Amino acid sequence: MAPLLDLGKRKALDLDDVPFLDDSDSVHGISPKFKSKISSMSATGQHTDVTTVKLVKALVLTTWKLIIITAVYALLRTVTSYVGPYLIQYFVDYLNETPRSSKEGYVLVLAFVVSQLVEGLSSRHLLFRSQQLGIRVRSALIAIIFQKGLALSSHSKQGSSSGELINVVSLDAERVGNFNWSMHELWLLPVQISLAMVILYSTLGLAAFASLAATVLIMLANIPLGRIQRNYQEKTMNGKDARMSSLSEILRNMRILKLQGWELAFLSKVKELRKVEMHWIKKYVYTSSMLISVFFGAPAFVAMITFGTCILLGIPLEAGKVLSALATFKQLQGPIYSLPDTISSIIQTKVSLDRICSFLLLEESASDAVTKLPNGSTDKSIEVRNGRFCWDKSSEVPTLQDLNFSVRQGMRVAICGTVGSGKSSLLSCILGEIPKISGEVQTCGRIAFVSQSPWIQSGTIEENVLFGTKMNRERYKKECLLGFLASKTVLYVTHHVEFLPSADLILVLRDGKITQLGNYQEILRSGDELMEFVVSHKGALSTLNMSERPNVNFDSTYHPGGEGNTLVIAEDKHDDNSEEEIVDNETAGLAVTYGLSLNMLQGWAIAVLCSLENKMISVERILQYANIPSEPPLTLSESRPDCQWPIKGEIELRNLHVRYAPQLPSVLKGLTCTLPGEKKTVMEDGKNWSAGQRQLVCLGRVILKRRKVLVLDEATSSVDPVTDNLIQNTLKVQFPECTVITIAHRITSVLGCDKVLLLDNGEIAEQDTPAKLLEDKSSLFSKLVSEYTMGSDYK
Repeated sequence: MAPLLDLGKRKALDLDDVPFLDDSDSVHGISPKFKSKISSMSATGQHTDVTTVKLVKALVLTTWKLIIITAVYALLRTVTSYVGPYLIQYFVDYLNETPRSSKEGYVLVLAFVVSQLVEGLSSRHLLFRSQQLGIRVRSALIAIIFQKGLALSSHSKQGSSSGELINVVSLDAERVGNFNWSMHELWLLPVQISLAMVILYSTLGLAAFASLAATVLIMLANIPLGRIQRNYQEKTMNGKDARMSSLSEILRNMRILKLQGWELAFLSKVKELRKVEMHWIKKYVYTSSMLISVFFGAPAFVAMITFGTCILLGIPLEAGKVLSALATFKQLQGPIYSLPDTISSIIQTKVSLDRICSFLLLEESASDAVTKLPNGSTDKSIEVRNGRFCWDKSSEVPTLQDLNFSVRQGMRVAICGTVGSGKSSLLSCILGEIPKISGEVQTCGRIAFVSQSPWIQSGTIEENVLFGTKMNRERYKKECLLGFLASKTVLYVTHHVEFLPSADLILVLRDGKITQLGNYQEILRSGDELMEFVVSHKGALSTLNMSERPNVNFDSTYHPGGEGNTLVIAEDKHDDNSEEEIVDNETAGLAVTYGLSLNMLQGWAIAVLCSLENKMISVERILQYANIPSEPPLTLSESRPDCQWPIKGEIELRNLHVRYAPQLPSVLKGLTCTLPGEKKTVMEDGKNWSAGQRQLVCLGRVILKRRKVLVLDEATSSVDPVTDNLIQNTLKVQFPECTVITIAHRITSVLGCDKVLLLDNGEIAEQDTPAKLLEDKSSLFSKLVSEYTMGSDYK
């Protein structure tokens, strides 16, 4: 490490300067060993029947070498720490001798030096190996927890919140890993007491048993407090789970909360959950304070009992004996003082292990839900026979039933149906995500899935497309849909009728059943479900001939936002004052007694300084986060609008420029327009962020509010044409006096509006009524409608 430390002194280290991590310390090295140990103890070969005892046994078998190494270092440190107290009496007797033997003095000094050197080295190696052991334990637990989270069944995912998973990884696994600092304290305590008894009996005789009785009495006093602490710890973790679950949900939906003005309401809910958590934390801390108070006075209590017994038994208290006893009591002060923390650590670790086991015992997705065939073994990419599936196994009505279909390689399959008909569930059954009641699902080849709510990572479009794979520029620039997917089997769920004619096979679902199956023309001739969609779609296109329509009302607004931080600040202050003067023999012995711990104090001070330097990185990150510009206050008392605002629903934009961040280009450039009250406006530029059923719930909330100004951002993009027409007609009848701003891609949703704003490159390219824009065949809006009509052509 010397070259690395020297390099770090000369420049800031980067990843290229740091040596590679040993394979045994990496997740790739430790995780397979740990999983194999758990599997060997399980009757099923999996970790679905793991218990706390089995989990501990697997951890021990995985890291047994390091456990033995740390045990040897801990024992060596303990034994050498009692050499000093044992030699103090001989040291004082040597100083009182006349004449003194130089050889004997050199031997005493050498014994002191060697014992302190061995104690210091063993302590440093114990610290390093214990930290290494903790890293391996945490890595093994986090890996198996993560893999378990990926394998959870739908029922288990519904029963466990994201807050619980976060706590299991960030708190429980961390706490079990940190137990390595306390794991040797319990079995070393009898060793330390035995060594102390040997020293005390050699100096004080029978009075040593009085010190033993006092020590045992102090240890027994801890038992009831330890039980109370365990109960408080469990209650604290339950409160933490509830708070983290709520915070996670709030942060995921912060944009909705901010624009609905619900910040204060949800903040009060989080504060109430935090109040419950703090109630149990306070009780836990009070109990810990009682333990610390009891054990802090333990050395003085043991010394008082021991010396009092000496006086009663008539044992002479000479300087050497007293100093040796005081040094021994001081050595016992550490383990006795840390005993509450050790017991508390054991309790917390036991609770965390129980929580990890409970998580590992959750139901997993059935491994036989989908039969995966090797590539080239069949010409069918997907085949489902007599399939019955249900998200909730206790439900009497299955989510999907009577599924029978097959998809040949290279086919394009469209899946359509009303909201809640089971389209997404059908894809889930192919992926093996939904519990299978009966039937058989077979797939051939690898499957890629694009969900309705995609996960977009923070970064560039290129990074999101690559998703961690190596860049192949030639492959990246090729057209995906017309190139790579031309020979692939593609299944897509859609509500857009214009995409159906290009499909080789169409599946129409209603109430979890496939009601129609075939190509576009075959299904049209059979009538029923698909014809209803097409007729609704055609009816919507007929509004091209209409100039005036009633108003449509929606209120669905989104605003990006989110906040969350965890702040932990720790301070340690240390003062070392040393004075040097000529002392007598007894004072010299006393100085040696209390000087035995200086090497440990020095090592501890160095470790604390290094830790402090590392923790300053967290302070810098907190300062960086605190300097992020904040939004204005939720309430501006000097700018509060009238209580009846808005009255007319009129909106006016004057030279509006908008960008997502100061360093990014403007996305809206100089917009100036007026949106009159009681008029409907359509803006052809938006993105699909919502699913069908959630959109209906959001629309229902809008209807109940009855606002003067409503905003609709792709609010019907995931609903079928029949439902869309029903929503449009309902809003037209019930809310004729509201201003509605709509962002939509579906042309049929905008043709009945009073005014259209067509945006191009962040600027208003056209604005007028739909009828006037359609009269001008050269207008962008007219061309857009023509394209849409041609794409929707059917016979």
